[in-house]
Amino acid sequence: MKRLVILILLLLIGSFAVYKLTREDPYSTLGKDNDFAVQDTAQIGKIFIGDRNGNSALLTRNGVWWMVNQKYKVNPPVMESLLKTIYGLETLYRPPVEAAKTMVKNLATKSVKVEIYNKSNKLIRVFYVGGVTPDESGTYMIMEGEDQPFVVGQKGKDGGIKVSFFTEEEKWRDKGIFRYAVDDLKIVSVEYPKLKNKSFILTKSQSGYDVVPLIEGVPKINAKPNPSKVESYLTGFKKQIAEAFENKLPRRDSLMQLLPFSILRTEDMKGQRHEVKLYPIIPTNRDGQALLYQGKPVPHDRYYAVVDNHDIMLVQELVFGKLLWSYDYFFDKPK
Repeated sequence: MKRLVILILLLLIGSFAVYKLTREDPYSTLGKDNDFAVQDTAQIGKIFIGDRNGNSALLTRNGVWWMVNQKYKVNPPVMESLLKTIYGLETLYRPPVEAAKTMVKNLATKSVKVEIYNKSNKLIRVFYVGGVTPDESGTYMIMEGEDQPFVVGQKGKDGGIKVSFFTEEEKWRDKGIFRYAVDDLKIVSVEYPKLKNKSFILTKSQSGYDVVPLIEGVPKINAKPNPSKVESYLTGFKKQIAEAFENKLPRRDSLMQLLPFSILRTEDMKGQRHEVKLYPIIPTNRDGQALLYQGKPVPHDRYYAVVDNHDIMLVQELVFGKLLWSYDYFFDKPK
């Protein structure tokens, strides 16, 4: 009988423990000094990252996009990488006492602070990310308010974790220049300052699309543009991604004074407008002279793109050249 009572008590205690664990707030940091991961990253609404030098980055969820410092869209692959890192954090081991002392010193001077909030703006994680172990198999980490550091890794991945938590705003920014669905575009114009007869303006109308010369005085083609050609052209605006930001270009001011090769302007159905000026990057030798091949300049394969008179970005001719059509390209040749 006594054994039966003890068994029942043990079952009740076990059931109560299971109840408490399942009812516990899954986003609480209390009592979880080594639980750095967030299993449901879809519930994360904000992430703050700050370093010991006073630099910081604030990432906030805004619909389908994440924003950095409430100013710019975040590069989707970079954000996805961060969320995967947070999801995959796992404690590898608790270091010995003597090693822990060294780790705490490391975290006190070289760590990055990470605050994670859910969509209700409730703080659910606060931890510090330090350097890697000597064998680079793990990363020193500690929860705020705790004195016990841990060596933490990432599921299915070797190496340091700190690389995912950085504060440089430009590294977070989306490099997308154009992201339009075909039906989103209302007006597209392409101006070639030195080739005026090639410049055009494409406008969406109730009956389809109209394409006319951009520059007054250029003869108009008396025909309707080929609808399939127009759609093929507009498809090129679906995903135009730059190679890199070049906002620290030493000759930025002088570049802005040059005559661009082309100027692309767009307006979507909501009335939002964008302008991109393209400047070819001419291959040169060490003396700054244009490289020649058979007496002619070597063709350029990149442009500096000045976006909305604000950002300078590096784009490839192979990618961006798809948007540099000529006025006559939209029409079928007379048979």
